[in-house]
Amino acid sequence: MSKKLLPHILILLLGLFFANVAHWKYAEDIATAKKNYQTEEHLISLEVAQKVENVFQVLYDNIRTIARLPGVRKVDRHAQNLQGDANLTIQEIYNNLANSVSMSEVYIVPESFNPEKLDPFTNALEIPIKMYDELIVGKTALSLEDQDHEDEEVEEIEIYEYRLLTQQIKWFRQYFPTENSFEGLRYPAISGKEVITCDNSRFDPENPNDADRSGFVYSVPFYDIDGKLKGTISAIILSHALKEVLPESYYALRNVEYNFTALNQIKTIQKNMNPWIQKTSADPGLIYSEFIPLNIIDGESQWGLWIGLPNDVFWMRPDVV
Repeated sequence: MSKKLLPHILILLLGLFFANVAHWKYAEDIATAKKNYQTEEHLISLEVAQKVENVFQVLYDNIRTIARLPGVRKVDRHAQNLQGDANLTIQEIYNNLANSVSMSEVYIVPESFNPEKLDPFTNALEIPIKMYDELIVGKTALSLEDQDHEDEEVEEIEIYEYRLLTQQIKWFRQYFPTENSFEGLRYPAISGKEVITCDNSRFDPENPNDADRSGFVYSVPFYDIDGKLKGTISAIILSHALKEVLPESYYALRNVEYNFTALNQIKTIQKNMNPWIQKTSADPGLIYSEFIPLNIIDGESQWGLWIGLPNDVFWMRPDVV
């Protein structure tokens, strides 16, 4: 080897060495940045998960309170004896729920409920014992947007709620027929598949879309003074109210058993992410993606929060650019 080439070779080798060191250092820095990014986004996602859990917890706590009221435990089939303080208490609970979690209505439903059957007392099909829905009755999206707008009469469809209620009562009858079926305040609760509700407050009759009045029936049982199942206390909440708890992008609320997925802004979830949402699995192609099971009391179903941030969110971070 020519002595003249030796310095050039040494320079080349040193250059390769330092290039490898720089590449290794860059890779290490990126790995650290990814870990920091994943940790930060996980903490943000936990906060979102807590917000969703809080909606159901507020519903649960309040309808359980109604279920335990002495006036409710003693109520007759047509609420003729539900007067005074008991009725006012339920009304105030309903008002607070409608204000705090955008809940639509509260039903007191008898254990024998059959919406397909004629009630000899009223000569009409059976309805719940009592309904608290004053804040949504007669309202549509148009009237809420323009207070001077006079709503045309829009049918309030209740039959889908009612049919689901009968399924819920059957479930309570099977698993929680008496107050001794569970301990203390650990009341069971159940919802079910998304159904069309009678809440038209976000329904536009000029551009009808049943998704705008679809939602969930969330119920706890109530018992008579002797501890025997007497019916359910049921809260109706629109799917829109659940979606609005989510950030405007890259988050999805998922329940596999009910085949339900809620997105605040559907366009921000790329189509190739949908299979991972359906399977409640993290997208392996994303730097940050995860599925967080939610602590929601709901029969035998599992709610969860899916998150999948585009990789550009990471690569545009100041500590990465």
